[in-house]
Amino acid sequence: MRRASRQAWCEAPAHTFTLAQGVGAAPLARSTPTLPTRAQRAVGKDTPKKLCTISSFDLTLYKIPLNMNYFEFYQIPESFFIDETELRKKYHQITKQLHPDFYTTASQIEQQLAIEKSTLNNQAYKTLSNLDSRIEYILHIHGLLENIPPLPQDFLMKMMDINEAVEEGKKNEVKENILTIKKQLWQEIEPILKNYPKSENPKTDLEKVRLYYLKNKYLDRLLEK
Repeated sequence: MRRASRQAWCEAPAHTFTLAQGVGAAPLARSTPTLPTRAQRAVGKDTPKKLCTISSFDLTLYKIPLNMNYFEFYQIPESFFIDETELRKKYHQITKQLHPDFYTTASQIEQQLAIEKSTLNNQAYKTLSNLDSRIEYILHIHGLLENIPPLPQDFLMKMMDINEAVEEGKKNEVKENILTIKKQLWQEIEPILKNYPKSENPKTDLEKVRLYYLKNKYLDRLLEK
C-alpha cells in the first residue's frame, strides 16, 4: 500500500515555478520521487495534489539582474501611488517560489542564485512598500539625487528661525511649526504625486518632487533634535 502511494505521487506532471506566472508554468525533467515538502504545499490552491520533487532550477531566475528596476521586477507601473495589495501579493508569491526547500537538490550555484534573488525580492518590497522610500527610489532611478541643488533661500531663512528656537529650548513650539510646514508641503505635492507620470511634463514634476523630498528630509532632521 505504501509503495503504491509513493508511485502515485510521481505520476502527476512535474511543475516549476516562475516569478511571473506562479505554479505550473512549464514541465521539468522527473527526479527521484518524494512527497512534497511543507513549502511546496504552501504555495497556493493551484498546487497539484500529486507532485514530484522540484529539483531543477527555474531558468527564469537567471534572466533577472540583481540591479533590476524594482517596478519591472514586480511587473507593476512606475508610480508614487501603487496598488500596495498587488505588491504584497507578488512579494509573498515570489517568497514562496524561492523557498530553500525547492532547491535542496540543486547545485551550490543554483542555491546561491536563489538566495540572491530572494534578497532582491526583500529589498524591492521594503523600498516600494513605503511611500517615503518609494519617492526616494523613483528620484534615484531618474538620476535626480546625484547632483542635488541648494534649497531655496526663503526656505533656509525659515529654517534659521526654527534652529534659533531649538537653541532657545522652545521644543513644543518648534515641533508644531515643523509639522505645520510639513503638512503644507504635502498638500502642495500630493496632486503632483498622484498625477505622475501621466502629466504633460513628468520631468518637471519630478524636479518638484525632488524639492519636496529635500525640504521634508531637512524638516525630519530638525524633528530629531
